[in-house]
Amino acid sequence: MRCPASKLTLGLQPKMPVTRWVRRRMPLASPWRFAGTPDLRTTAHEAAHVVQQRKGVSLTGGVGQVGDHYERQADAAADAVVRGDSAEELLGAGIAEPKTAANDVQLMKVYRVGSSTDNNLTPRPGKDTEGPKRGLSTFETLEEAARPGGKAQEIETDNLSNLDAIQNGSGSNTHVSIRPERQEQLEEWAAARGSDETHAYTAEVRSAITQEVRREKK
Repeated sequence: MRCPASKLTLGLQPKMPVTRWVRRRMPLASPWRFAGTPDLRTTAHEAAHVVQQRKGVSLTGGVGQVGDHYERQADAAADAVVRGDSAEELLGAGIAEPKTAANDVQLMKVYRVGSSTDNNLTPRPGKDTEGPKRGLSTFETLEEAARPGGKAQEIETDNLSNLDAIQNGSGSNTHVSIRPERQEQLEEWAAARGSDETHAYTAEVRSAITQEVRREKK
């Protein structure tokens, strides 16, 4: 998804010319239309919501809420477009949908191999700050996270407030990246690895740990 100032290339056409989106509290399935001529950021933000719908996003009552995972994803996509970058990777990875008792789904837990030290709960500069799986690497299953006999930290992603859990595995791979919304925030976090001070994101991950578990030996 790229949005040059004069054109939005997404394979979509609005049903009528339109500056401000009026779907904010309308069901996602409703026809999309603006209330005037949209600026680039607004167009990109709302186009991201259309992509989300096409990817099968399902929200309680069909309505998004300000500040939820999908709004933050759309904001990040819009920021990328305004910078002249592609938002394809952001929208392709998807943001893990919050798990709530309302839809009878258990809250998502992920596993980070190793101990709960600052270094292990902080991404590595370079290796963990580039590519679609950038961020703190975790898995949805203990079996993928740790070798037989190895230990891992069980993290409750619903307890993360400033970080997103991005499901970006494929097939049987259940990889989940934990990272902040903006790339520069991720790089700043990784740069703190090995320092004497605990970064705020590292502390947030630690506070979301529910227990240390160990995989059984074969």
